[in-house]
Amino acid sequence: MTNLLPPNLLALFQPRPALRYLPPADHAPEDRRTAAISGIAAFLPALRDEPEIPYYPTESWLEARDRRILEKQAHQKYIAIDGFNELYKPTEDQSIRGDAFKTLFVARLPYDADIKDLEREFGRFGPIERIRIVTDNGESEKVGQQEEVKVEREQNGDGAKEGEQNGDSVKKGKQPEKKSRKGKSKGYAFVVFEREKDMKGMPSYNTNNPTVLTYPF
Repeated sequence: MTNLLPPNLLALFQPRPALRYLPPADHAPEDRRTAAISGIAAFLPALRDEPEIPYYPTESWLEARDRRILEKQAHQKYIAIDGFNELYKPTEDQSIRGDAFKTLFVARLPYDADIKDLEREFGRFGPIERIRIVTDNGESEKVGQQEEVKVEREQNGDGAKEGEQNGDSVKKGKQPEKKSRKGKSKGYAFVVFEREKDMKGMPSYNTNNPTVLTYPF
């Protein structure tokens, strides 16, 4: 078909001249060679000469949580079976006073109730020798704080190591302070009557609060 075109149109379809050759700025593609790859057998004697570094596996937060759960379960099992006979020493408790046959146990006690409230409720049944509302001595908070400090140190230690490797500084955030329950009521009390017959008349008695329960010893 092109042979039928006039010369002025054939000139438009003529190929352009070839590009000017320029030498490559780097190695030519046909001259490129990668680094020679060899095995590691030549380095094995050097590995045998290296001193052995002891391996200390770190404990993740998930493993630490599972460990604390298992320790708590084992402690509760110990308290229920063997620990009761070993740890229950009523003769060494300085807060235990009075005759058990004259003592009334009050459960489900409101936390804001005080000795005057109990004296007003139970004093009508007979003279009262002593009233004791059991309060928190803070020992459980000490144990919890020790566990939190231990876990926090482990986490900060791992974070510090990672930060040093990455070149970052580890900043320790301020944790909100928990309100202490030391000295606050635990929700139960002991009422010691002067006469045993006054205490024996209490099993069918309920206070104005229907959730409060009374049990004679």
